[in-house]
Amino acid sequence: MQQSVLSSISPESTVGQRLLRPGLHLHFGSQTATEDLQRYGTLSDYVKLVVLLDGVLDLRFGNRRVRLDAGRVPQMTLVRLDAPQDFARVTHKGEYSRRLSLGISQEWLAQAMPLAGLAGKGVQVLHWPASKRACALAEQMLQPPALAPEMAGMYLECRAIELLMEALMGSKLATSASSPAGMRAAAYRRICDLRAWLQANASQPLSMDQIAAQGHTSVATLQRHFRQAYGISVSEFIQRTRLEQARAALEQEGISVTAAGARAGYANPASFSTAFKRHFGVSPRQLQARIQVSRQ
Repeated sequence: MQQSVLSSISPESTVGQRLLRPGLHLHFGSQTATEDLQRYGTLSDYVKLVVLLDGVLDLRFGNRRVRLDAGRVPQMTLVRLDAPQDFARVTHKGEYSRRLSLGISQEWLAQAMPLAGLAGKGVQVLHWPASKRACALAEQMLQPPALAPEMAGMYLECRAIELLMEALMGSKLATSASSPAGMRAAAYRRICDLRAWLQANASQPLSMDQIAAQGHTSVATLQRHFRQAYGISVSEFIQRTRLEQARAALEQEGISVTAAGARAGYANPASFSTAFKRHFGVSPRQLQARIQVSRQ
């Protein structure tokens, strides 16, 4: 397994890369351009996923230009190639960006998650505002907890897979694939849209009637379609999302376990800790201890 490659450009600027597994590469950076510059190369990844958390990025994929601006909200772009393409990144003096990208080979994708929705010719480029879940995953990859070397790669790879799945849903590429058996394509698209809405509003007190109304369907149909599409109930999905948001708050904001539990909808910290450990394999306090060690 290739080790991380990290270079420091200035005290406030870092770029690096890591091979997570053959066919799955992580690149990351945080830097302010010191001059106007154009960087050129050849992109051979089958899929390229870029998450821009702060600043701006000006990219070229073949003859397609994508300019991302995270001034109001973080941005994502997903690129699918059917052949190697020229790639360029244009920077202007004073521009800042904090971002990560995943490069994914066709072989890795075919083995890990074959999706008919990625079929096609030429260059496909999609970009959209990043969800809170995608931002949380990106932050976890940029600031991973202190782990034993044999665990660090697994942690990053798991987050990378989750981030890719989040991107496929957010970009709606997955909705162009075949819908689950027994569900019409229109119903599947609605449930995909509703899932994205739930992620954005998971912290709110939501009743099943409110959620069904948002999806323009009945509670019974909502529950049936959601389980068909994702294999879990709406309530389970909301609970998972809240726990993931609570974890992000613990890691990024340093809030207390009690405050994190309240964000996840738990009045009892002990109940929150039990649910948290069941979902993540570590308790909130164990996570806090890891974070503290990593920052020393």
